[in-house]
Amino acid sequence: MPYACPLSAALAIATLSLALPASAEQPLQLRKANARQLAHTGIDAIDTGDCNTGLQSLEQAEALYHSLVHQRYIAFCKAQAGEYIAATEVWREMLREGAPANASAGIQLALESAETGLAQTLPKLAETVLRLHKPYPDLKVQFDGSDLDSSMIGSAIILDPGEHKLIATATGYELSTYTWNLESGTRHKLEIELSRKVDKPAATEPAPDTALSDPVFEESSSSPSWLSLSLMIGGGVALAGGSVAWYVSETKLDDLHSACGGDDFCDGNQYSGGQSAFDDESDSIEIYNTAANVLFIGGGVLALTGLSLYLFGDGDDTAPQVGALWVPGHGAFHVKTAF
Repeated sequence: MPYACPLSAALAIATLSLALPASAEQPLQLRKANARQLAHTGIDAIDTGDCNTGLQSLEQAEALYHSLVHQRYIAFCKAQAGEYIAATEVWREMLREGAPANASAGIQLALESAETGLAQTLPKLAETVLRLHKPYPDLKVQFDGSDLDSSMIGSAIILDPGEHKLIATATGYELSTYTWNLESGTRHKLEIELSRKVDKPAATEPAPDTALSDPVFEESSSSPSWLSLSLMIGGGVALAGGSVAWYVSETKLDDLHSACGGDDFCDGNQYSGGQSAFDDESDSIEIYNTAANVLFIGGGVLALTGLSLYLFGDGDDTAPQVGALWVPGHGAFHVKTAF
């Protein structure tokens, strides 16, 4: 037990902290008397190592009448159970309240315990940083069974060590579940990436077995000039965008190496801005690299497709011929193309 006074002294301190003024009203007297009895029971249980029973009694006592002595034991049991966030918040509340004038020895001891407990427990807190692979429409995130405010995404979330679970959903995307385990004092990054829903094809009935009628063939033609031009322009814009993204990525990478003293194998410890700034800059470079690759590939495909249409499908004689063949009674539909 991390308490400086024996059981009898602790009980006496709890009794002193609940001392009743002579002018108090009867309901307040009843609350204090019952809180005192619950506090005695709880402290007895905690002194024997039974924090489960003791915590329940102390929380009931605190609900009846506030005392820093109650909070001292409550925070201790929370920390023993690994609920470090709850314990640190109780200790912070105690220190903000401070000792009243002519405070008893028990109150002073409770505040000293809060300072010590806070200093020992804060380094044990873990954290997780959530990031989105890309924006998702109507994103909803559940974190450890509770809805998570979207403003928390991108920021460090302080957590107790142990296993944690996240469920993410968005319109048009499949539900995704993530679980991970945090050790004391560790930092974890989690990227939320959702997969698009795939629509199942509708069931079709077999075609009726009837004689074929004369097929009806409708044919139309159109010049691909406007399409080829649009594709080439779009491809050119994408290639230009890829060049800009590549240039920004290279510039950021050079700046990162410069900030690391010119070391090509720099890590966060060498970076002048610190580990957090190093991580953010590395992520930014990765995003620009990815964007450049996507734009280069996509732009090249668009431009080559437009050029092919322009060279081989332009003019009335060589324009693509698109025809539709409908076979009545059989539901057969065929498409005929020619260049």
